[in-house]
Amino acid sequence: MKKVLQLPFSTFLLFFLLVSCDPNPCDGINCDNGVCDTVTGTCLCIGGYEQDTSGLCTIQWTTKMAGNYTVSDSCTGTHSGSTNYPVTLTPTSPKTIDFSTLGSLGTPIMATHNTSSTFIIDTTFTNGTILTGTGSLIDTNLIVNYIVNDTIGGSIDTCLATFSRL
Repeated sequence: MKKVLQLPFSTFLLFFLLVSCDPNPCDGINCDNGVCDTVTGTCLCIGGYEQDTSGLCTIQWTTKMAGNYTVSDSCTGTHSGSTNYPVTLTPTSPKTIDFSTLGSLGTPIMATHNTSSTFIIDTTFTNGTILTGTGSLIDTNLIVNYIVNDTIGGSIDTCLATFSRL
């Protein structure tokens, strides 16, 4: 009698285990520049890439910002004032973008991807001047907050630059 009860119970247990197993939500998903989250089945993109409308990681972060801009720059500190100038943003990799210039530094500035809408300006040293900052992409404009520290002249300026796409 004991063996007769074991067979149906074993069959039921096997059936329950097979039915209760969820299929892998990542089966057949190639995220391109990312990996599939095995819990949600969505793509998690590597740095510098974002999801396209299909949810795959095919959009380079830098392509959203590449182009020509006019900049309205306003600074407080030793060299207070406002100025306007043109800037070209050029992708150098999926994670970095090159500003042709920023402020009065007159030298290319690199920025690195941080989140889908923010970036960090790589610390730049030029002739005793240090430039650091952060920026955000808001709609089609870039907003950049940066500090220029003239270590030779002893001045520090805090600036806000608004980039408008041409």
